[in-house]
Amino acid sequence: MKHLFGTDGIRGVANADLTLDVAACLARALALSHRQIYLGMDTRESSPMFAGQIVASALSAGADVYDMGVVGTPGVAYTLASLKSTHPIGIVVTASHNPYQDNGLKVIAPGGGKLPVEEERRLEGAMAYSVLEQVKNPRVGQYVSAKSLRGDYIDHLKATCPRASFEGTLVLDCANGALSAYASSVFRAHGMKTSLIANHPDGRNINAGVGATSIDQTRRKVFRDETRQKDLLIAFDGDGDRLMMALPSGTVIDGDALSYLVLKAELEQGRQGSFGIALTKMSTLGTIRSIRALGVEPTITEVGDRALAEALRDGGYLLGAEQSGHVIFPDEMPTGDGILTALRFLSLYHSEREIRWALKTYHPSYQELMNFSFRSREDLGNFVDSLAYRKFVAEFGKEGDSRVFIRPSGTEPVLRVLLDFPSKFEAAEARSRIMDFMEAR
Repeated sequence: MKHLFGTDGIRGVANADLTLDVAACLARALALSHRQIYLGMDTRESSPMFAGQIVASALSAGADVYDMGVVGTPGVAYTLASLKSTHPIGIVVTASHNPYQDNGLKVIAPGGGKLPVEEERRLEGAMAYSVLEQVKNPRVGQYVSAKSLRGDYIDHLKATCPRASFEGTLVLDCANGALSAYASSVFRAHGMKTSLIANHPDGRNINAGVGATSIDQTRRKVFRDETRQKDLLIAFDGDGDRLMMALPSGTVIDGDALSYLVLKAELEQGRQGSFGIALTKMSTLGTIRSIRALGVEPTITEVGDRALAEALRDGGYLLGAEQSGHVIFPDEMPTGDGILTALRFLSLYHSEREIRWALKTYHPSYQELMNFSFRSREDLGNFVDSLAYRKFVAEFGKEGDSRVFIRPSGTEPVLRVLLDFPSKFEAAEARSRIMDFMEAR
C-alpha cells in the first residue's frame, strides 16, 4: 500500500494530490478511535475548505470537533498536552513552510506530540478500508467553536519565561501565516518592543519570500536601515513550529547555532546535573565539534523533528534542535514552538551585543544544501530505487572531516544533497561534480 504520511503528516498540492476525500477518510478513521478532535488551521486559501470537510466527516462519524480556528501547530499541541488524556487527538490543516498551493494534514497525538509511525500506518490502513465510505452513526458529534482555547495558549505564552527581555526591537516576520494575529502580543506582554512584517495573510502570500525559509533575503531588507543595528530579526514559518533569527551583522542563527548558544549560556549560568542535547544528521560537523568543546556529547538522530521528539522521550535532555529551526524544549512542550523557543532564548540573551559575543566561540563548518526537483514524489521514488541513485550515493556519499549527505525529502518531490566542508572553496569541487551527474541522469 502506498504510504500517505510523510515525515510530517500528509502533504500535497491542494485539491490535486491532497483531496477532500483524503481529508474525509482521515477524519472518519480518527473518529473511530477518538471521540474528540481538536482542529486548527493556517492561513492558506485552501485551509478552510479542508477544515470544513474534516468537521463534517468527523461529526458524521460521531466525534466531537473543537474548532480552534487559525492557530499554529504548537497551539493545538499545547491544548492536547494540557488535557493530559489519551482520548482527544488533533488535526492541523497546514503545509508548514511550503507555498500556498500546497496543504497538509498534521495529526497531533494525545499529549501533544508527534503521532508514532506505527499509528500512522494503522491510520493508512483504516483510511483505505472501503467501509469508511459508508460510515453511518445515529449519534452525530457536537461541533464546538473553541477559539477560547487559542486564547488559553496565548495566555500561557505570555506567562512563561518571565526573564525574557531584549534591549532593542524584535522584528517579527510572521510569514503571513498562523502566528500573524498574535505573535506580537506575546512579546509585548513581556515588555519587549516589536516591529511586524509579513503579518497580513491573504490566503496566497504565506511563506512567499518571507518567513524562516527566506531569512537571508529578509535580513538584507530589514538591516538596510541603519537604525536597526541593535535589533534582532525573528522569522517564523507558516504554522509557527520553528524559527530562524538574524543579527544586523548578517549572521543567521539557525537551529544549530541556537542549540550551541542556549547550551553555552545554561552552563555559564550554573545549570546543574547531567543532561544531553539532541541534533539531527543535518547539523554541521563544526556545530558538533563546538558543542563537544563545551563538554557535552550530542545525540545525533535521523532527520526531522519527529526523530528529535523520539530521542527526547528518553529523558534527561535540555533540548533537541534541527538546523532548519525546529527546536524542542521537552520540559516545556512535546513539540517545536517558534514563539516559546524565542522566549527561552531571550531569557538567556538580552541584547544583540551579548549574542554576538557568545558566537565568537561557535565555529560551524561550511554547509550548502543542493535541492534537485522532480515532477512528483513518485518520480523521486523511482529515482531513489534506481541503479543510478545507488551509484550516486556510492560515488558522492561520504563521512569524515567533510561529508556529502544525500536524502530524499519526506514532504516534497525533492532530492536534498547536503555539502558539509571546512570551507566554501573545498565544497566547490564536490558541488560541480554532483551538478554534472544530476544533469546527465
